[in-house]
Amino acid sequence: VCDACDNNVFTNGNLNGDISVDIFDVMAMVDLLTIGNYDDCSYEASDMTMDGDVNVFDVIVLVQNIMGGNQQQAIQFLEDILDKATFNSLFPKLTAYPNPSNSSVNINGYGKIIIYDIMGRVVKKLEIDGIYNWNTSNLPSGVYRIINGKERISVTLLK
Repeated sequence: VCDACDNNVFTNGNLNGDISVDIFDVMAMVDLLTIGNYDDCSYEASDMTMDGDVNVFDVIVLVQNIMGGNQQQAIQFLEDILDKATFNSLFPKLTAYPNPSNSSVNINGYGKIIIYDIMGRVVKKLEIDGIYNWNTSNLPSGVYRIINGKERISVTLLK
């Protein structure tokens, strides 16, 4: 009676309130994130990570729950079914600035990031959601590679 969103209907991932969680719920969540097309119940059902914030990670978890597979496979599936503009609005390109830099680099992107030095050694592993400020003051000069799934960029540190 007190539950405005009948949680027997709008279960986690079931944005449209039908009986099943399926690709239509994925598309509804994409619409929610890209054009803001939602009501309170679908927003509540969209928080797949249960962190209080609905974002691209929730879409990835929903795809993984429906189709199985890992995070990278879920991202590849979304890239295959969404038009390029919609996909790019969900997953903006990986960028780093200022480049070259001397004491810190802002990394803009989403998901798992791995930073390698010129010798191929892992310098840092992290998961970002937007802009991350990478403190490079303790690193030597050189070229570093930042990799996020299929994207790779280089950053030059000058000391």
